[in-house]
Amino acid sequence: MSGQMVKTRAVLLLLTMVGLAVMLPARAAPAPGLAPMFTLEGLSRGAVSLAAYKGSPVILLFWAPW
Repeated sequence: MSGQMVKTRAVLLLLTMVGLAVMLPARAAPAPGLAPMFTLEGLSRGAVSLAAYKGSPVILLFWAPW
């Protein structure tokens, strides 16, 4: 196959996949329960409690240095 034909097929495949993703109904994830209350040692402020952020969105980032 020529390079142009390969590119054309790749674009058509991509457009087909995007079209299917748009047409399929999105399934909503079930609503999660409440997070358990916990307290963590902060880097500069001492202990930080989840209860202090009640009513506000909280994002927890978990990472590892390896």
